[in-house]
Amino acid sequence: MRGASRNVKGRHGAFVNPSERRTRSARTAELAVGCFLLCALALGLGGRQLDVPGLYYDEVIQAEPAVQFLADAGRPVEVPGMRTVRAFGGWFPLMTQSYMGALKSQALIPVFAVFGATPSSLRAATFFFGLCGLLAAVAWGTALLGSRPALLAGTLLAVDPSFLFASRLDWGSFAIGLLCRCLGLFWFTRAVQLADDADATNSAVTWRMAAAGLLLGAGLYNKIDVAVVFAALVVAAGIAFRGDALRCATSLATRNTLAVVALGVAAALGAAPLLAALGDATDATGALVSGGGMSSADWNEKLRTAVATLDGSYMHRLMLAGGDFESMYGDPRPGAGGFFTAFLLGLAYLIATAVHDARRDRANRINVLLVAASLLGALFIFFTPRAVRIHHVLNLAPLPHLVVAAAVFDAWRRFGTRALRVGVAAATAAVLASSIAASRATFDELRETGGRGRWSNALADFGRELESEPGCEVLSLDWGFHGPLRFTSRDLTLKEPFWSWWRPARRNARWTHDGDEHHVYLVHEGRLAVFDYGAEFLAAARALDPGSVTIRRHEDGGGDPAFTSIRIGAPHRVDHTPRQPGQTRFDIQLRR
Repeated sequence: MRGASRNVKGRHGAFVNPSERRTRSARTAELAVGCFLLCALALGLGGRQLDVPGLYYDEVIQAEPAVQFLADAGRPVEVPGMRTVRAFGGWFPLMTQSYMGALKSQALIPVFAVFGATPSSLRAATFFFGLCGLLAAVAWGTALLGSRPALLAGTLLAVDPSFLFASRLDWGSFAIGLLCRCLGLFWFTRAVQLADDADATNSAVTWRMAAAGLLLGAGLYNKIDVAVVFAALVVAAGIAFRGDALRCATSLATRNTLAVVALGVAAALGAAPLLAALGDATDATGALVSGGGMSSADWNEKLRTAVATLDGSYMHRLMLAGGDFESMYGDPRPGAGGFFTAFLLGLAYLIATAVHDARRDRANRINVLLVAASLLGALFIFFTPRAVRIHHVLNLAPLPHLVVAAAVFDAWRRFGTRALRVGVAAATAAVLASSIAASRATFDELRETGGRGRWSNALADFGRELESEPGCEVLSLDWGFHGPLRFTSRDLTLKEPFWSWWRPARRNARWTHDGDEHHVYLVHEGRLAVFDYGAEFLAAARALDPGSVTIRRHEDGGGDPAFTSIRIGAPHRVDHTPRQPGQTRFDIQLRR
């Protein structure tokens, strides 16, 4: 393992690629083979049986606008914060939420046009975006550390259960965000390296800056919370390179002003739809903060989320809990990988060596950059309101993986004895093996049960069953049913009335529904319930004559309850009237 840990100092010493003694063709061939093997490894661990588990409500929130855009009689998706415009022959999606652009929806349009809108095509597309993000991470790592450390970082990422299953079951638009972020950072790094080279042309720097700006802007448009990671990288660069970073920026601005302008203009273009809706995003954030958005429960969940994401147990825990974030940490069964420990040790090692080397003015600035960006990024995410789920922590990727790879190669170079090098290699192999074991355990859970609770295949199975019944109409009385059913069962008539009860402006309004035996009411019970409407409706249904109502509990492949359906076998009227703020009352009357 020849070192990719020494910096070649250019005019300003900033962001400079480490030297490698091998020829460019040998490095290219090594990278090509390595990247192919990484994709094959990731596919083998996370790309099988994409139809399991069942679709999740938020998983399809960005898929449905793509479906509606392609449909002959398509219509805008009515989700708070979603924005579409009539363009290109359909309802073109612009924003999914006030803080999240519709980049994923737009990318899914050609996929669905060619392959159709199915759970498998949706997940294959998002997993493909994840694989492209993996390759972009390797490219950025190569620009920073060299090809071999980058391939090791890519291997750590390719076997990481959090990366694999967040790409496969992407509901926070993680995969395409990783691609934009890493590819944008790659082109930015290469542009700065070229700007530090006296032989480089201004045009070569300019077009790389433009590419970087467009991709980084698109990453921001995809989801605004990545801004805290970009901020962490800027501050970390100032820490790592100090005066050299400022001199490099000043020199670039004076010698190639066009490149700086191209970076800014391209970034603005990439993030244009988000910038146009920035007022909505800031209003939503302000409402969160002023409404006590940062509670003690958030701090606790953020910490547990960070640990479970880095040790690879997060998705397994979530599957065991049926998608219930509040109870996912109570199950002791998920096996954790060793990456979290490796990351902590890598940070400690790089900090110690940086302090040691700084005394002789030999500190590896790239390593300092990686450490500072990782710590600052984690800190900034920690203080971001409501950033309590895995896709927020994964905005750090691939920084933790680059930290571990940088530490391994630095230790390999420093430790000249065979025994110590064998120890480093063995520890690295153990971390990779533990991540593979955790990934396999997560996939085995999905395969054996078809998912649990809000992720269960039982909902899609029931949807197909109802499609064969003419005139059937489904009313979802809790969150989690409508989106997946609409995506998988296009012929069903679906309604989601609880949103009108939940909205403050409608809480005092009466809701009346006339139904018959063709109407099916869906509710969650126990910990899977998001709202209390389902439990109250179920109580009212149980008070009816037992011969007039059918209450059916649907189970996942493991035999656990997934959801409950209620059918009233006679004409009836359902009245929903407010009882007290935050509470509801259902009255069900049979009609003869």
